[in-house]
Amino acid sequence: MSVIVDIADAVVTELNAPGEPGFSMPFTAERLYRPDFELPEMKYLHVSVVPHGVEMTTAGRGLS
Repeated sequence: MSVIVDIADAVVTELNAPGEPGFSMPFTAERLYRPDFELPEMKYLHVSVVPHGVEMTTAGRGLS
């Protein structure tokens, strides 16, 4: 498994940990690659953790 997926899974685990105070609405977080919900499903809160890599590139002075 890649590091990005491991991090996303850890975030989901922490968000879903029992006894975590501070959220005003109940939810269950889940890891999704392309969240896609139908309108009737949007009646409830959805918390989606989407793993995404960041690619670092070198920039030159000519870029604006």
